[in-house]
Amino acid sequence: MATADKAPAPWRDLLKSHMDQTPGYEFTIATVGFDENQRPIPRARTCGCRGFFPEVKLHPKSQEDMEQQVKDGGNPDTYESDMLCFTTDIRMEKLDQLETSGHAVEAVFWLKDVMTQWRVKGKAFAIGDPRGEDVEREKDARKELHAFLRVKKNYDGSIGDWTWDRATTKYFANHSPLARGSFKFPSPGLPRSQDPKDPALQMGQRVTDLHDPVARGNFRVVVIRPEEVERLDLSDQEDMRRWKWTRSSSDAEKDQSGWIETEKNSSEKSTWANVTLLLLKQDKPTGSTSDTMPVDTSASDNESDKIHLDQSRKDVDQAVARVQGILGTPSTSRSTPTRSSARIAALQRDVSTSTEDPTSSDTLSATQIT
Repeated sequence: MATADKAPAPWRDLLKSHMDQTPGYEFTIATVGFDENQRPIPRARTCGCRGFFPEVKLHPKSQEDMEQQVKDGGNPDTYESDMLCFTTDIRMEKLDQLETSGHAVEAVFWLKDVMTQWRVKGKAFAIGDPRGEDVEREKDARKELHAFLRVKKNYDGSIGDWTWDRATTKYFANHSPLARGSFKFPSPGLPRSQDPKDPALQMGQRVTDLHDPVARGNFRVVVIRPEEVERLDLSDQEDMRRWKWTRSSSDAEKDQSGWIETEKNSSEKSTWANVTLLLLKQDKPTGSTSDTMPVDTSASDNESDKIHLDQSRKDVDQAVARVQGILGTPSTSRSTPTRSSARIAALQRDVSTSTEDPTSSDTLSATQIT
């Protein structure tokens, strides 16, 4: 059930600000498909982001169409949410891919004007079937999304005046007549030399009727219900920073918005990678061959390379102390720490990962090295 007391997600306003600073922003939508042998394969495409559902600002001509063709000119300004959305054609493969993968989706923005990458992982649901809740899929999608709508603080009207049909009609109106007409084009992927079976499907059509049965039958709004959001700030190449938020079901962990911040400051990864390299180079255990598994430290030769060996000695010493605390190693024995081969192997794997991708979201955590 939609609520009025839940706070916006802590990342929402900043993402919106970044999008507002980027004209014509698009994002990459990744889904999971299956090949002819039913093996999962990644599928990605670029889509136009339509902002946070159900808020969409219309062009004056589109608003005029709404006022002329839709009761009350559309919905009252009842809801807001943290859910991003885009529009699509039901004949596209992405909708079937969502259905067969448990609605799994990831959206990626690269907003160059602010030198920031945003990743939004979660589940996506398509709405807009003109038959409404008589269709089980439409009914289920609305139910999944409704719980994450938030009544606006200043709204004092009846929430019963808001309808799903008018919400999706507004997104259809947000397209130009020619773009609306694309939902009456022949099926995507049909060879141009082959005539469509339905004569109503032709190229180059313009649609002014917001309730055109053919176009609206193919039109859908896909709404992403986020579960994890990550921001990577590359505006300062010498101090790249990362934040990650995860939706939590634990009342003890989450804030009023229902989110917990699980990672902050990507430079910490560099420090931990440096410490791992330092400890492995100083550690000379004897025994099994796994104890002396070689570690590639070539990345440390270049100060501008992937793991940033320009950390100050003080930062490294502090991180060393943290590692020693986790491993139970006395501070005076840093030069000859002893650990089991399993721990060494785990550290070596983590170093290998960190040197392969300097912007990976993986960090060396206590759970990884104990």
